[in-house]
Amino acid sequence: LEIECDLLSNIVESGDRGAFVPERTPPSLENIGESSSYELVFQFLVNESQIDGAFQPTDTPFGFGIPTFALCPEALVEHSGEAGSDGVLVILAAALTHRAMTDVPQFNKEEKKKKITKKKKKDKVDGVAKANKKKEQKKVSGHDYAIPPKVPTKRIFWWPGAVVPLFTVRLYFHKTCAICFDDSFTEGDGCECPQRHFLCWSCLRDYVANTNQPDAMKQYVTEEGALRCPGNNNDCSAFSLVSVAAEATKITDDDKKATSIEIFTELQKLKTNADVNKAVPAAVEAERERLKSEFERINAIRDEDERKVARLKLLIVDDDLTLRCPKCKVAFLDFTGCLALTCANPACGCNFCGWCLEHWSDGDVHPHVHRCPQSANPGQFFASDEIFQRHSRNKKKRLVVDRLKNEDAGIRRRALEAIRTDLAHLHIRIIEADFA
Repeated sequence: LEIECDLLSNIVESGDRGAFVPERTPPSLENIGESSSYELVFQFLVNESQIDGAFQPTDTPFGFGIPTFALCPEALVEHSGEAGSDGVLVILAAALTHRAMTDVPQFNKEEKKKKITKKKKKDKVDGVAKANKKKEQKKVSGHDYAIPPKVPTKRIFWWPGAVVPLFTVRLYFHKTCAICFDDSFTEGDGCECPQRHFLCWSCLRDYVANTNQPDAMKQYVTEEGALRCPGNNNDCSAFSLVSVAAEATKITDDDKKATSIEIFTELQKLKTNADVNKAVPAAVEAERERLKSEFERINAIRDEDERKVARLKLLIVDDDLTLRCPKCKVAFLDFTGCLALTCANPACGCNFCGWCLEHWSDGDVHPHVHRCPQSANPGQFFASDEIFQRHSRNKKKRLVVDRLKNEDAGIRRRALEAIRTDLAHLHIRIIEADFA
């Protein structure tokens, strides 16, 4: 206020009748926030040592002035940075206001971080001078502070003494879980989507687990494999691997860290499944085109025996040596331990038995797996990779033998030679005695 009084005295003493003098009355705590002549503003402080240097004018894109933020929840949350358990220190002030400049682009462009040459230094100085010139023009026309269009919560005051410091306060930010509605959470207690909807780790873990329920994928998971936000807004963003990983780095509690790792692992599976769902249809179409081309090539072979050997090879490699879904015939490579398998083809999605590769259902196949007559681990749903691979090799060998045993011996030998590399790759050995 003393600075403001000195400014007004100098204007009067100079006799400058053209100078703009805003109409103001001294602020009082009773009418702050109620009168249009004042606005509560604040600045963030790193520590108490910065208090004396608060609200000092500096060069800005809108000229030389005092940069502040309007005191409102949006500004506090948006510009608080990473508020940890110690909260954030802010200093509040009453700002004398008269006429704001709005909807006007910044007077000069902010310089990008790059190596500064003499010319660039001169350009920067010219930019500051240009911004200050425009600021003075706006002041003469009755404006006393600027509100940047891109940051509507920011305020830049041009008159010295327009911002009167009041007191400092330390703020502690709490988060409310969008599922359990507990509002006692702080930084590191959960994860936010890009639109700041917060889920505590416990609720997020249960929410991820719901994706394993039947018909839940479309409801809970995006096409890209990210977890949909449970917010009511259908356009709301999703919880991604990146956001969970970023929040997990802030956790110090071992139990919470373990939960976040569990969630991250499940989100990885969702992302992988989404990628598979995108890739499988394309792979199926490519496989269809390959088979069509191969059949055309084989049918063009003139020698009858050679043509028959080529057909046998195609049938053996594609049908006997390749594990396929019994419903849609899409190939699969491996399993995760349980022999109640689910087809990866999104157009199919049936459940089938990994032992016999014959029984399938749109419902539960665990009862069949438990009693499947071809099971290599009777009475169990799970099997080790070693047991499954041994069972698979024996099954493939039996299928090849059954397909070739009624063929002429010469054709059979030529067919075995044609698939010799494929058999070796699968560690399958077939000799003439197997056809006896």
